[in-house]
Amino acid sequence: MNKRAIDSIRDQILEALTQGRAPWQKGWKPGRGVLQPLNGKTGRQYTGWANIVSLFFSAELNAYSSPRWVTFKQAKEAGVCVKKGEKGTHVEFWKSYIPKKAKEQIESDEDEKGRKRLACKVYTVFNEDQLDGPLADAPEAETVSRNIQFVLDMAKAAGVKLAFGGGDQAYYRPGLDMVRSPNLDQYVSEEEAIATLCHEFIHWTGGKARLDRDTSCYATEELVAEAGAWLLAVELGLPFTPQNSVNYLANWASKTKDAEKALDKALSDAQKAARYLADAAKQAGLLDEAPEALPVAA
Repeated sequence: MNKRAIDSIRDQILEALTQGRAPWQKGWKPGRGVLQPLNGKTGRQYTGWANIVSLFFSAELNAYSSPRWVTFKQAKEAGVCVKKGEKGTHVEFWKSYIPKKAKEQIESDEDEKGRKRLACKVYTVFNEDQLDGPLADAPEAETVSRNIQFVLDMAKAAGVKLAFGGGDQAYYRPGLDMVRSPNLDQYVSEEEAIATLCHEFIHWTGGKARLDRDTSCYATEELVAEAGAWLLAVELGLPFTPQNSVNYLANWASKTKDAEKALDKALSDAQKAARYLADAAKQAGLLDEAPEALPVAA
């Protein structure tokens, strides 16, 4: 089995879930703007659920303030060093390849496609706060902020059947294949409305006409919905307030036969769900529009 970036922190995540706390709960306050983790040399943002969870979880545990990460070699090339005793965080890079023996048997492009394999390479990176000096000319992290109208437009682009009113609960009803929500003015804040709706939209992606996800385990599906909403918030710049039930997550972690496998599957499903909605927004041209401007800090 390929080594994964999340391997080094999986036990910590499982422990947090067993205690009824998701890794994205601690310290996450509702607010506008998300600083996305990026490579301090290339400026490229890290993608993939394993990298996002690994970097955010590490930053939270160690109270890192910088969104920039570099390898040991990149730090040295930038004229700085990793502080003595500092431990790195793992990120992964997937690449397709064709085994040497298979190359000799390829006769067509279609044959080549069928013989491709995926390999995962894990790198160790260090946060800028772990270095003995700042990164000179380091790329700035993009601060993105979008509001409730963007979320509603995204849902419409994806084809979500959304109804407001008729109660004080938000939920996805599989039988009617629809999401129902309280009126927007019933939410205590716009941030709460965004977090709740994204959670329900992630549930909606599991429908048979879309990702056809196994939703038979309620606790696991709750994890998918919460993690998916969080990943969506990170990627699209949405404020996020955890809505999950402590009991559901604790129940999920304690009753799963193979916790490691189930965690990987749930987070993988969360990424697919978040990607489904983000792709709908992209195809509708919503990501081409300038996001809401952020106030300049005094």
